[in-house]
Amino acid sequence: MDRLKNLQHLYFFSGDSLNNILGKAGFKIVSLKTNKAKKGLLESKGFNPFDKSEKPNKLIERFLRSGKRDIKNALSPLTYLGPLFDLAGYGFNLYLIASKMDE
Repeated sequence: MDRLKNLQHLYFFSGDSLNNILGKAGFKIVSLKTNKAKKGLLESKGFNPFDKSEKPNKLIERFLRSGKRDIKNALSPLTYLGPLFDLAGYGFNLYLIASKMDE
């Protein structure tokens, strides 16, 4: 079971593949959108977005860490381009609503 501990996804699905799978099961997609495109784009090899490192205990260390993160985000072009990728369907998270088709 330890081997599966860091397993994130077995498969990644596109909107078209989900539409096909759900259609065969008698469902139709009502809404499909993505978000957080910048979270997964242009990251280095071995990037683990679910890695939750410990936060510093001291107030000044927490302040410096959050300041560093905010500066990095402000200077990153993906902060501003990310919403466009989300609209185009290239976000990190995919949200889908489907309903049963009338027979």
